[in-house]
Amino acid sequence: MRNIKYLARDNLAEIIINRPEKKNSLTSEMYGNLKECFDRASDDSKIRLVILKGQGEVFTAGNDINDFVSIPEGVDCRETNVIKFIQTVSNFQKPIIANVNGLAIGIGVTILMHCDFVYSTKDTKFLLPFVNLGLCPEAASSILIPLNSNMLIAKEKLLLGEPFDPAEALNMGIVSKIYDTEKEMLETTSETAKKICNLPSSSISFTKKLINQTFKEMIKNRILMEGQKLFELLHSDEAKAAFSKFLKN
Repeated sequence: MRNIKYLARDNLAEIIINRPEKKNSLTSEMYGNLKECFDRASDDSKIRLVILKGQGEVFTAGNDINDFVSIPEGVDCRETNVIKFIQTVSNFQKPIIANVNGLAIGIGVTILMHCDFVYSTKDTKFLLPFVNLGLCPEAASSILIPLNSNMLIAKEKLLLGEPFDPAEALNMGIVSKIYDTEKEMLETTSETAKKICNLPSSSISFTKKLINQTFKEMIKNRILMEGQKLFELLHSDEAKAAFSKFLKN
């Protein structure tokens, strides 16, 4: 797994998106590797939590566009690596800490709402560019953003597709805390990880399950609804034109 790292130490696993030369943009193969890493952490009884991060100065710039547009028309979204990855993170029973820096675009934003602690540096730029590319939201973000903030904020961010900063992400319930430096963010991550590892694992997992249970079926169904529509829109004339324009720039 050249572009995804899995580092296990003590009671935690770090899953690192490792493609800094491409701003950690994600391919179908990388989504498959990410799912494998989360499954590995889930199956390992020694692992108490997962830290998700990007290698270098960027969390992730989202989908690798060239790879994304190669997805065949008529695909069942349930068979794609990206949807399998989203479902895995959404259903993951152990705590997930996300470290966000530099850029968080597309799934770099939407996957955060399936994590449990999201720490961001103050200079991170967030973007939900789906409408700009002729697509629709993903990862149940059409539920989770209005649920975490409100309908008007969700419409502003998802319908306009404009960049926003960590303070706005905090207000939207996407980010837990903001830090001046990456060093401070990593120190808090380490402190949170230690606290979790010192607490009863069964209590932690069941409490997370209880919190997530209320909207579990709704989120599960919306992941599939959004996913199927997104792959349909991917082959529309508007999306093709938008992607062509993006790749030329």
